[in-house]
Amino acid sequence: MSTPDLDATLAALGDDERRTLAYLAGRLLLGQRTYGAIDLATDPRDFTRERGEEISDLLVYTAFAALRAEVVRAATSALVLTVAEDEDGHRVTRIGVPDVWRRSRRRALRAAVEGALEDVVDALERGEVVRVDVSR
Repeated sequence: MSTPDLDATLAALGDDERRTLAYLAGRLLLGQRTYGAIDLATDPRDFTRERGEEISDLLVYTAFAALRAEVVRAATSALVLTVAEDEDGHRVTRIGVPDVWRRSRRRALRAAVEGALEDVVDALERGEVVRVDVSR
């Protein structure tokens, strides 16, 4: 198998493709610092086995990411968000958080509350007076 000329290949690629290769090259450098320079002819590692392990890790981390997204979505939907005006005419945002979320889903709750407060930050940036009440 012939190896393409690296300089010519890089010149033909777009910015995102070059950034992708730079990222992969960084991973190769990290591996080199950890294990030394690779010599495919003499390296004793079982790359087929290691590939299987890495693919399994990829699947696990992909599932973790998907489940985290679901937990955050569920936490967000569990929030009770109401916006009203107080007696002085100021906007009041109330966030009701079910006790079960306070006890068992601290990180997801934090992410959901941060998401719910984005409109409050936007209002503050517009110069509006905003009061936030967080209740059980």
